[in-house]
Amino acid sequence: MTRKLPLIVAAFSMLVPVVAPALDMSEPNYSEVELGFGFITDDAFRMGRYTGLTEKGIYLLGNINAHRHDTDGTYWRATGTNIGLDSRYLRLESGSQGEFDYFLEYDQLPNNRSDSARTLFNGVGGPTLTLGSGGLAPFDIETERQRLSVGGSLSSRKNWKFNVAYRHETKEGTDKAGGAILYNFTQALNNTNAALLPEPVDYQTDQVDVSLQYAKAKMQFELAYHMSVFDNGEYALTWEDPFIPASFGSQALAPDNQFHQLTATLGYQLPWKSRVTGVFSTGLMTQDQDYQPYSVNPGAGGVLPRTSLDGEVWLTSVQLKLASRPLPKLRLNASYRFNERDNDSSIATYVPVIADYQSSGTVQNRPLSYQRNRFDLTANYRINTGMSLRGGYKHDAMSRDYVAAEREDTDENTVFAKWKLKPHADVSLALYGEAGERDGSNYQAPANENPVLRKYHLADRNRTKLGASVDYLPADNLSMVFSADYIEDDYENSLVGLTSAREPSYTLDLSYQPTLNITTHAFYTRQDIESEQYGWSGSAVPVRDWKAEFDDIVHTFGIGTTVTQIRNKWDVGADLTWSLVSGESTLTDFAAPGLADQFPDLDTRFASLNVWALYRYRHNLAIKLGYRFEDYDADNWAYDGVTETSVNKIQLLGESTQDYSSSVIAASMVYQFD
Repeated sequence: MTRKLPLIVAAFSMLVPVVAPALDMSEPNYSEVELGFGFITDDAFRMGRYTGLTEKGIYLLGNINAHRHDTDGTYWRATGTNIGLDSRYLRLESGSQGEFDYFLEYDQLPNNRSDSARTLFNGVGGPTLTLGSGGLAPFDIETERQRLSVGGSLSSRKNWKFNVAYRHETKEGTDKAGGAILYNFTQALNNTNAALLPEPVDYQTDQVDVSLQYAKAKMQFELAYHMSVFDNGEYALTWEDPFIPASFGSQALAPDNQFHQLTATLGYQLPWKSRVTGVFSTGLMTQDQDYQPYSVNPGAGGVLPRTSLDGEVWLTSVQLKLASRPLPKLRLNASYRFNERDNDSSIATYVPVIADYQSSGTVQNRPLSYQRNRFDLTANYRINTGMSLRGGYKHDAMSRDYVAAEREDTDENTVFAKWKLKPHADVSLALYGEAGERDGSNYQAPANENPVLRKYHLADRNRTKLGASVDYLPADNLSMVFSADYIEDDYENSLVGLTSAREPSYTLDLSYQPTLNITTHAFYTRQDIESEQYGWSGSAVPVRDWKAEFDDIVHTFGIGTTVTQIRNKWDVGADLTWSLVSGESTLTDFAAPGLADQFPDLDTRFASLNVWALYRYRHNLAIKLGYRFEDYDADNWAYDGVTETSVNKIQLLGESTQDYSSSVIAASMVYQFD
């Protein structure tokens, strides 16, 4: 996760290529239209991962923000952003205050992951991949989501309101998936052919939301219905073995499914400044997509016991919350949550097919059901004007269907406290601590897993959290905030698997305003993520024989300034962001202690500079200029130097690490009219 941080920062920073303030929109009737052009100096596929700013050239820059409110209560609004990009958004709404309203919304979002993939297969984007004769063909790993929503509401003078909304979403493109064909079960290592495959994405999702609301001074009530229907245009992916032509493998893709939910919410104001809220919901998930055959290879698996899963899962949720202020200095909050998953899917006996070719024995599917009870109690007491104490207790108990879980019951208890102190008018301190323990019933490993392995989300765990922060105001125009946090997880009873994890982090924020029209800021954050994992190779004696240590370090630094009202005409600003992520993996074989550092370090470096200016030519006309530079560089042994067939019996895609330097220059005009 941390190694993706610079990519996420880069994508987010490109959402608005020219970061400059709008004109004054405080008037009740206001319209603003922005039109302009931008230019990208170099191709940078991942720079515009979520915006579509991927290729060198000119693009249209367009935004609209308008609203009007009349004295009779009627109104309309229009909002549009990034109209010239693949990440465009548009919303139109209108209505009469307190009577009715309706809206129409369109949202588009690309996800560009890689433009360096190459494949031997023909038929990219479809359900069947065959070997081509023209060598490697390039393709992009990318998807695009388009969503259209329409809805409205109707209100009555008797405190009732009816809401309805419909949303249609499509997601299309090409992803990647792994596939393998096993030709000899007893000698699997030398008789398995694997490949990374272009996976077609052709999804449609339809959602309907209907609700009825009632509100008075002391009581509020809502009854809501939600429906979601998912349809996959491609049910399976079939591919030709790149090492043995005319041999095929196949695997199912995401199945069609539906979800229906009914929810009732009630809120009531009690005496003694107290309020209670209750939520009850029941839902049904179904999945009845026809099974694909056991295998495309004759004789593997035999006859299926059913034509489909006939999946049916009932979900029940109950939430109760109480917020009270019985004393002027005391606030109490209590909540209880109950969740039940009742999996009524059919159970049948299947012949497991390994990698679409070899079958062996029989197994039964194990539908997972569980019940979860959570209780939270929090109290906040203000000792005096400069000191307060907050603390509480949390209990989380989960009971799973033993047929489908390694551990039937787990219980987690947590206590926490926070002390806030203001010893001086310019200084505020806070200390935070939390301790939690999870245990439960005996752990029963499945027959096909390491008997001493403990999965981290089910294993016994002791968790400790500590935190501190200092806010300092040495002057009216200068503020400094320093915070430190530490999290440690100890899996003391785990012999194999994750045994410990630590995550210290430190942050420093500075804000300085030398004059009323100049503001500056700076920040620095360091985050360490460390963990240890032990393994056992499966010898007769269950003794740990190897250890893996992981250490990810994230540095993030930023500085910026904004200057407004220069000669009552100009606003200018600049922001610089820099991030470095490094990951170390050390593997130790206890039988050969000198065998360590088998994996090279992972390094990611990201820098972004954004400079902008806004010139007010007239009271209703402004010119915006912007420049953004981004530099991204990564070292990743999983991609660097790895070609399409560099691993024996594995056909890869030959993707390269995303390294780029690119600039975006943008200019636009903003016009305001009544």
